Formats: sequence, C-alpha cells, structure tokens
Amino acid sequence: MTQKQKKDTKIIQRNSHWLTRVKCLCFDLDGTLVDTLEDISDAVNKALEKNNLPTHSYEEYMKFLGHGSKHLIKNAIGCDVDEELFKKVYKDYIDRYSNFPCTKSRAYQGITNMLLYAYKTSYHLVVITNKPQKLAEAILKEVFPWLSFDLIIGDDEKRRRKPNPDVIEEVKKTFILTEDEIAYFGDSVVDFEFAKNANILKHYYSFYHGFTSKDELIQAGVTKFIDDPEQIIKFLHKEGGYKENGRLSLSIISFLALFSIFFTDIGIAFKTWQLWTPSLIALVIGISLMLTFYMPYALKKSYLDYKLYLMCLFYFLGAGTILSAIIAKYNYGNLNYTISTEIYTYICISLGIAFLIFAIASVCLFFRDRYRYKRKEKK
Repeated sequence: MTQKQKKDTKIIQRNSHWLTRVKCLCFDLDGTLVDTLEDISDAVNKALEKNNLPTHSYEEYMKFLGHGSKHLIKNAIGCDVDEELFKKVYKDYIDRYSNFPCTKSRAYQGITNMLLYAYKTSYHLVVITNKPQKLAEAILKEVFPWLSFDLIIGDDEKRRRKPNPDVIEEVKKTFILTEDEIAYFGDSVVDFEFAKNANILKHYYSFYHGFTSKDELIQAGVTKFIDDPEQIIKFLHKEGGYKENGRLSLSIISFLALFSIFFTDIGIAFKTWQLWTPSLIALVIGISLMLTFYMPYALKKSYLDYKLYLMCLFYFLGAGTILSAIIAKYNYGNLNYTISTEIYTYICISLGIAFLIFAIASVCLFFRDRYRYKRKEKK
C-alpha cells in the first residue's frame, strides 16, 4: 500500500468514526426530564370527581403511565369503559391539565445543567413523548424557558405512539442522521421497547428516578442506567460528535492577553515594595475566581457560561487599570505619559471601577440564572 493510500484510508476511518458519534439526544418527557406525576394525577382525579367516579393515589397512577393519555384514562376509569363516559372524562382531563400543566411539575435535579450543556455544545435536542403535543410543548416551555428544543414529538392523530418506532424516521430525516448518531433516554419499559424497535439500543439509557422501578426495568431487559444527569455530560465527552472547545479556547487566548498587561503593571509594581501587597491580593483573587468558576467545566461537569467569562474578563481589566492608576499617581517606575498623569489616573480609576461593576453584575446575573434553574427543579 502506497503512502497516499495509507493516508486516504486513515482519513476514511477518521471520517466514518466521526459519523458514528452521537449528535442527537432524544428524551422521553414524563419521568425522564420532568416529574409530572402530581399534575397528571390531580388532573385525572378532578375529571373523575366531576363524573362521580372513584379517584386514585399518586402511587397507583405511576402504574398507569407510559402508554399515552387515552390509556391512562381507561386505566383510571376501570376495565369496563363506556365509550361516552370515556370521551367525557378524557375531555375533562385534557381541559383541566391544559389549564394547569405545571402547578407542581419540576425538572429532575441536574437535568437543566445537562440540557444546557448539550444545547450550548450544538447537539440536537429532541423530546419524544406519548403526551398530547400541545401539553408537551406547554410543559417544556414552562419548565425550560431558556432552552429551545429542536423537535418536540407528542401524541397526535398523525403519529403512532411509542413503542412504535415510526417517529425515529422523522428524527433521522429532519437532521440527516443514522441510528448510531442518536442517543435515547427514557424511564419506562415502553421507552426500552421503543428503543429496541427503532434499532437505537446502542445508545439507550434508562433513568430510574422516574415512574418505573429499577427492578422492573432490569426484568424487562434494560442494562444501561443513568442515576445522575452528569453522567450524560461524561457520555458526550466520550461518545459525542461535538465538543465545547470554542469558548474555552477564546477564554484562554483573551486571558493570556490580559495577563500579559496585568503582569506588566505587576512587574513595575514589584520594583516598589508599597505595591507588593495590593498586587499579590489582586492576582490571588483573580486566579481564585478563575479556578472556582471554571472548575466545573474543567472537570467536564458543566457548560462554560459566558457570564463567568465576562466576570473574569472584567475583573482583570478592572484590577489592571486600577493598578495602572496607582502607578501613575505615585509615579512608580518613573514612566513618561503622553497626557498628564492626573488625567491618566482619573481615566484609569473610572474605567477600573466601571469594569469591576461589570464583573459584579456578570456574576450576579450568573447566580440569578442558577437560582431560576434550581427553582424549577425537583429538590
């Protein structure tokens, strides 16, 4: 084999390896992304009460879920279901649930961070559920208002419900994918059967924080489990086709440039013992901020939030310009300035304070968003 043939073979192998990497994440909704049990149960019970039928506990409803809303209502009413009664209860259920889709529903802990990581890293995000389409869209919009799902596939008259695999063809055609490029995450035996029927078992994982016990899932044949959404981030680092390197590279380059300016001032400051302490304090604070806020990304547990980047950026700009102002004011280093040192000092202090305010504002916005995420998650 010639050198050119060897090179072409390596390129083909590398390209085909990339083509089998995961590029699309598909999720079930109820019991996987969001704990909707109480809102569903309350809506069904209200519909049953309205029609003078006995209600059920949350534990009983866990056994009814997974096959869609019509199956749920049939189980809630009982074995001998009168067609007229079924239609009335079903309509009352849909009306009630549509008006109160997210009174108690919350995302499971860690789900938001994982979805944001995948979203920011360019993975296709798809939800495949047996819940009615409009209800699924309303819940996702309420629980994840900062996310945009690429495709939401719910129950309607045009599609057959899971475990029928038809909808996977829709996903494959929409994003031009093969089965090996799709990962699916569910929580029930129905989800496992769906993954098997759709030929996507290679990257199928089941949560057991949902409505089906781990023992039941194992008995059905499930072998791969997720007990913490962080595992999906680690899975993407290993099996994913996209990597979040752009923002990290940008951060490193910009911080190196800032460090060079900052260390220039420190170099001058170190010739004068009066500036040693403030310079060291500023440097230690800056490095501590970077280590504290960049550590989750470094450990591959989170996406790199641009607000943290701005916080570090503005901090170093602020600390550097204030240090320059001190050097100019006391004429440390005997430097020559093109404008008067008084004006130069005033400009540097003004800019430095503004940059530090921006840094504080950035970190405040970061914590505000984190609080909003946590508030919509199950504790």
